[in-house]
Amino acid sequence: MAEILKQLEEKGKELSLRYEGLQLRTQQLESLPVEMEGLEASIERLKQEQTPASANPELSLPLPETSKILSEREAELEALNAQIASLQSSMPSRARELEKLGRELKPLETQKNGTVAAAKEARRRKEEGGGIGDELEERGRWLQASEKALKEMLDV
Repeated sequence: MAEILKQLEEKGKELSLRYEGLQLRTQQLESLPVEMEGLEASIERLKQEQTPASANPELSLPLPETSKILSEREAELEALNAQIASLQSSMPSRARELEKLGRELKPLETQKNGTVAAAKEARRRKEEGGGIGDELEERGRWLQASEKALKEMLDV
């Protein structure tokens, strides 16, 4: 009988400890909804604080979308680099062509400047002479034509 009492006492202590553990867990479970609400509020507040103030929505994309955009931009960059390399390889031939055109242009510019200067000089002479130069030129042409006509008539 003493043995049964001892076992009952041990069983009672064990049940008492289990009961206290259950009460503690019950209290913890009862406080969980309040704690969860507080944690959810904290999460929402942290999300708001984490959101960048920038107007660019790409700055707050998740990792997979960010990786996709990054790979697209890197592909664009590679295409642009290839285009730049192509254009740079054609630059020497274009530079030679430009130099050649420059050399061809210099005599034409010199000729143009001479023609412009002659035209200005002719205009100046005409304005200074009051038109006498033009009358003399016209008279000279008439005299040459008359001389030619007389020579033909006389067979000289």
